[in-house]
Amino acid sequence: MRGRSSGFASWGCGLALASIATAADAHSLAGAGGSDLANGFAHPFSGLDHQLAMLAIGCWAAQLEGRARFALPILFVFGAAFGLMLGGLAIPAPIATALLAASVVALGLCLASAIRTRIAFATLAAFGFGLLHVHAHVGDAAACLAPAEFGAGFLLATALLHAAGFSLGVRIGAPARSAWTRAAGGAIALAGSLLLAIALH
Repeated sequence: MRGRSSGFASWGCGLALASIATAADAHSLAGAGGSDLANGFAHPFSGLDHQLAMLAIGCWAAQLEGRARFALPILFVFGAAFGLMLGGLAIPAPIATALLAASVVALGLCLASAIRTRIAFATLAAFGFGLLHVHAHVGDAAACLAPAEFGAGFLLATALLHAAGFSLGVRIGAPARSAWTRAAGGAIALAGSLLLAIALH
């Protein structure tokens, strides 16, 4: 009973995160006031594309075994840190929005087939998605007075979202885990498709 209650609490946290997302102005927090650390921390929570991608990585990791469970979130964060270091090579905003939405679709599909995913592919994909999701907004960090603080806040929020997704994944009992994973992946892919349609409109 306690495990089921914890599961519902985790779902509630996930829904609360989704409720504060606004797709229209998801990527415009830099310089909006407050410290650069606070802006960086808030940034991943400000867009549904970010939230879905990072929750998906956590859920995906929960379906794997052994050290691979930790490899995906860690490599996503490493990819994100590398994306921040690329500096002035930022992707133009209209292209970035479409790419991020497309990445959510891809991550949803990866999650839906996680039980068949090769570890090498999973880790490489996690690094690539991390690089994309942060590098697309490296301009926001560059606009800050303290880009390093912005990046630190961004990476901390990313890790917390991964932990939330991982918590959701591990709380599902083994008999239902496969079906749950497919359903969650399909839902994320569908949401990503809607975001992509909005981005291309």
